[in-house]
Amino acid sequence: MKLKINSLLTPVKYIFSSGISFVVDQLLFNLLMFILKDNIFIIISKLIARAISSLLNFLLNSKVVFKNKGKNAIIKYYLLVVVQALVSSFSIYVLKLILKNIQVGLISIVVDIVIFIVNYFVQKELIFK
Repeated sequence: MKLKINSLLTPVKYIFSSGISFVVDQLLFNLLMFILKDNIFIIISKLIARAISSLLNFLLNSKVVFKNKGKNAIIKYYLLVVVQALVSSFSIYVLKLILKNIQVGLISIVVDIVIFIVNYFVQKELIFK
C-alpha cells in the first residue's frame, strides 16, 4: 500500500516542484525580455532564466520528489537541462518568427509545457532512478 501511495504522490510532487520552477523561469524570462526589449535577446534571456530555475528544480526534485542521493544525478540532470534549454530557446525563437503576432511569453509557456511532460519520464526513468 505504501508503494502505491508513493507512486501516486511522485507525479503530484513533480508537478508542484516543476510549477515553482516554471513560475521562476517565466518571471525571470519575461523580466529579462522587458529589460532587453528586443527579440534578438530571446535565446540569452531564456538560457539565463533556465539556469537559475533549473538549480531550484534539481534541488527540489532530488530532495523532495525522487529522494535521490546519487552523485551522478546532477550530471545527468544538467545534461538534460542543456538539451531542454536549447530545444526550448530555439523553439521559441523559431515559433516567434513564424507567429509574429503572438506574444513571446505565451509561446514560451506552450513550448515549456510540452518539455515538462517529456522531462517527467526522463527524470523518473533515467536521472533519479
